Parts: sequence; C-alpha cells; structure tokens
Amino acid sequence: DLYTTPGSSKGNGALKVTPGDNDSTPTPIGLITADEVAFAGGVYNQSNSSYYLYNNARYWTMSPSWYDYGGASVFFAGGTLNWYRVYDTSGVRPVINLKSAIAITGEGNIDKPFKIQS
Repeated sequence: DLYTTPGSSKGNGALKVTPGDNDSTPTPIGLITADEVAFAGGVYNQSNSSYYLYNNARYWTMSPSWYDYGGASVFFAGGTLNWYRVYDTSGVRPVINLKSAIAITGEGNIDKPFKIQS
C-alpha cells in the first residue's frame, strides 16, 4: 500500500485511519529493520540471548543484505543478526509507529506485558 492514505495520488490509498481517530495521519505497520535490531542489542554474527528482542526464534527483517545471480539475501535476527537467502523459512516481527501522545505501561514480559494507553 506504500503507506498512502485515501485521497493520495501515489500508491493504492489502502491505509485506513482508526474509526473515531481525530488525526487523519495513519499509523504505518511494517517489519523490523536490521538497524532496529542492532539498536536493541543484536550484534552481527555474534550470539546474544540477553537483548530484549531475543525470543529463541529466527525472524526476517525488512533490510536487504545483498543480491547476486543465485538470489537475494535479507538480514534475519534471533540469537544473532545475520543474513540468509530469502527462500529459507523464518518468522516475521512487525513494528508499529505510535503517536508521541500515546502512553505505554508495563515491562514487556509475560507477567507485565506492555499496554498501550490512549
């Protein structure tokens, strides 16, 4: 949908604003980037199970790594930040962008999950 809103001349205009939202700006949803994983503590080609995004499962990022005649490769994260060809099976980790006025409570764990307050 190219993050376009209805009425835009680019993309397909498929993003919708939440009903009742007074702001006409949509909140895009996408995949996490390799940079965001690195900022959270993921280290390229080094095992790390102590950063907060670690969940013992490998997942794709939206960051390309390289391309050659054998195919394309994308960065993935899990216990390490690395690249692999896109034909491999892995999960995805979506991210959302929240307005600065949104309050978040909780610690992000199973006992005290994050909660979004309006």
